Amino acid sequence: MSLTAILLVVVGALLHAYWNVQMKRARGGPGFIWLFTLVAVAFLAPAGVLRLIELGWWSDPRFLFAAAASAIVHVVYHNALQVGYRHGDFSTVYPIARGVAPMMTVVGAALLFAEAVPLTNWIGAGAIAVGIVLLSVKFEAGTSAGHKGVGWAVLTGISITTYTLIDAWAVVDLRADPLAYYFVSQVFRAILFTPAALATFETVRQAARESRREILIVGIFSPTAFLLILFAMQLAPVSQVAPLREISMLFGAMAGGLHFGEKLGKARLAGMVSIAAGALLVTMR
Repeated sequence: MSLTAILLVVVGALLHAYWNVQMKRARGGPGFIWLFTLVAVAFLAPAGVLRLIELGWWSDPRFLFAAAASAIVHVVYHNALQVGYRHGDFSTVYPIARGVAPMMTVVGAALLFAEAVPLTNWIGAGAIAVGIVLLSVKFEAGTSAGHKGVGWAVLTGISITTYTLIDAWAVVDLRADPLAYYFVSQVFRAILFTPAALATFETVRQAARESRREILIVGIFSPTAFLLILFAMQLAPVSQVAPLREISMLFGAMAGGLHFGEKLGKARLAGMVSIAAGALLVTMR
């Protein structure tokens, strides 16, 4: 794996953890999600529109269907992530949301597609499950708010799995250009978030007044982190890029302490390490 690819992945993981910190810090609400989605659309528009004009894929109904389906799942994803951060610690919600997706990939491959899953993948899925238990039971037990945080984190992970499968179908099977596809998906997301934002327009005013910095950071850093990973995948195998991405969990652990004063502790550290190790194992073939 080249140094350039490593740097792209590490920077992408750092940006991913950082924009999630901003999601946790912001008051949130439909207005906040809508505004940072509009920022993302504006940020991607110059390059995205040029790619669409060049490729002409805007007229392919399958391309539009995939982008719309991904956008619908992202509505669930962003709302679940936001509610999870509202009810749970960042150091709990972030790694669980990140860890559920690779675990579900292993289980889904075995049950839905009857794939022969290597033992290392099953061990990895088990390690992720253990990590989730350590994070949820040790730190969230005894409070309904804590349990809600864990539940919403799991739903976030399920959403990540779903939109990842849709995006993979678009990019691999339909051979969609990643930048053009991602831009169109962002446009659909903005459209889908509009009714809720307009229906609760006070949340838009509140977010614009109180969370301008967070809106800009999430709107720019989120697509940037995604595109950096795509570029890395053009330079190195996915089997190397995917596990290295999980370094974002360690960044998340540090962010929880630095920004929110959350104590790491041995059990929480063990849970994070277990999830990160499991995510690495599920990529081994």
